[in-house]
Amino acid sequence: LSSEPDCPPFEPMRLAGAPIVQVAVEPTDISSLPTLEAGLRRLDDSDPALETATLPTGELVLRACGEVHLERCLHDLRTTFAPGVELAISPPIVPFREGLAPEADGSATAATAGR
Repeated sequence: LSSEPDCPPFEPMRLAGAPIVQVAVEPTDISSLPTLEAGLRRLDDSDPALETATLPTGELVLRACGEVHLERCLHDLRTTFAPGVELAISPPIVPFREGLAPEADGSATAATAGR
């Protein structure tokens, strides 16, 4: 893109949001598991806002930035990255985040995310 040899490389994308919605995904037929795992790797490579993980229990987990993002990722997984694999998907889980926020006088009050 540049004829200058000292041209700096592109900066990596910095995403403002963190994945907050999580679902467990598994194939209905266990013989489709390698195809699903390969599809999840390709989906993870194609979407920088998505996180995929395998829990210690062996559960395959998708984490997305919202319900619409999750629906889009599941659609892409079914149609593009792992076509023909029947999926069993758990209900979405949204973690409840609560903590303490310091007050100006040194005391602390409960703070809930989103309020």
